[in-house]
Amino acid sequence: MEISAVATALLSVVFIYLPIGVFSSICYRLNPLLFERCINLGYNYTASFPNDINVREKTLAYQLEQDTRQFKQCSRHLDIMLCAIYVPKCVEDVNFPVLPCREVCEEFVRDCEAEVDYEKIEWIKGLCRLLPSIRKDRKCLRPANYKPPENITAAILQNCAKLRMSSCSHLGYKHTTQSSDLQVILNNVLKGKNFGNHSTCSSTIKNILCAEFAPPCFPEHKDKIVLHTVCKSDCENVRKKCPELYRKHFSEHSFCELMATEKSDLDGFCKLTKWPTAVRWPTHPNLTEAPTLHSSKPTTSSSSSRPSSPDSPSCHSSGNLPNSVPPSPNVPLHAKVSTPVLVTSVCTVILVMTVIGIVFLLVLRKRRRCYQGWSVRGYREQLNELETMVSLRT
Repeated sequence: MEISAVATALLSVVFIYLPIGVFSSICYRLNPLLFERCINLGYNYTASFPNDINVREKTLAYQLEQDTRQFKQCSRHLDIMLCAIYVPKCVEDVNFPVLPCREVCEEFVRDCEAEVDYEKIEWIKGLCRLLPSIRKDRKCLRPANYKPPENITAAILQNCAKLRMSSCSHLGYKHTTQSSDLQVILNNVLKGKNFGNHSTCSSTIKNILCAEFAPPCFPEHKDKIVLHTVCKSDCENVRKKCPELYRKHFSEHSFCELMATEKSDLDGFCKLTKWPTAVRWPTHPNLTEAPTLHSSKPTTSSSSSRPSSPDSPSCHSSGNLPNSVPPSPNVPLHAKVSTPVLVTSVCTVILVMTVIGIVFLLVLRKRRRCYQGWSVRGYREQLNELETMVSLRT
């Protein structure tokens, strides 16, 4: 009876605290109804979504399928690249996504650039530069038995056209990755938008849309592609100060999370130094460019865009493969210890304390029953007065 009570108590504690450990994990299982093409690549998990999970995964699935139709199966690497952009592979206790090999990305660009007239290809060119080479990282994603193309020495170049959008001529650059014909259309779209009359938010929103519609590039450095956006801090200020205006133009609550944070030489812009969806992984010190990819010389080439959404025009974003770098001595403790580790430790302490408390209560209960048995025995067995008193005091 006592063993049964202890077992029941322990099982109750496990079922109370087990979900905490499960839901505190970094990774989130992909919905097979929405991301079948990604699961077919051989992985089942991506990083947990920061906001409403149902809304976010449906939005990402929509964007993924929309891009799949736009690219028209132009390359055998289409699924690897698009899944890495929207729902990259997640491995527990690893603070960054598992990404495709750079050679896979560059082969995808070469396959699709000649076949598809889609502006997102210019953005993906910038993403390729941020990926690890198969020669240096054997864990990067690639098809089974993949062999990089040989005898390809020509660098991937960015397409640059003169900026002709009068709505965006104030941003400080003169060339964009958008074609001249598309610029005419996008310029008319911007002219038809109402940015409101807020002293700060209105101009910032216009700058964000200009940078998304006409990403900057520099023909003299088009082989050194560095992606830029309006700085994330400016976008967050708009979201906080002018929430209605923000929702009107961006609708998606997480629009700002994919934007750049590292200052650049281009006034009003920041460099994207993390993979687009790497922000979903836990905060970790120095999750920026790999040293082998970082140049000490100032870079002036850029291009920018973000994933499109059902309610907004085609937009893109970029980032870099985060690499584990030893934490700085000045990094605070909360940045050195991941949230899952903290949660697991707290849950373990609570579990141990609860078990100790249950065992203590069971022992007290057993002793009380023994006392009660001795007291009653003197009356039940008709002991003499002396035996009864001894029994009661025992």
